[in-house]
Amino acid sequence: MPAIASSTVWLIIKQKESRKFIQERLEKQDSDIFIAYHQQQTCGFVQLYFSFSSLSISPTIILNDLYVSISHRQKGIATQLMQYGKNLPIMHRQ
Repeated sequence: MPAIASSTVWLIIKQKESRKFIQERLEKQDSDIFIAYHQQQTCGFVQLYFSFSSLSISPTIILNDLYVSISHRQKGIATQLMQYGKNLPIMHRQ
C-alpha cells in the first residue's frame, strides 16, 4: 500500500510541474497548443515549438507533444493535428 501512496504523490507533483511548465511556455510564447474536440469533448492536443533551422536556413516548427485519448485513436485525429501544425504559417512567429 505505501508504494501506491508514494506513486500517487509523485503523480500529483508531476501534474503540478507539467501545468507550470505549459503555463510558462504559453506566457513566454515559446510554444502553441492546439486542442482537438469531438462532439464538444476534448480528445487530443499537439504542442508546437517555433524555431529557426540553421541547416535549412529557415523558420521551422518542432512538434514535441502529440496526444489523442484512447477512445479517439485510430480516427485520424493525430493526423489532422499534425497536418494543422504543418500548414501553419511559421513566419509570423519569427
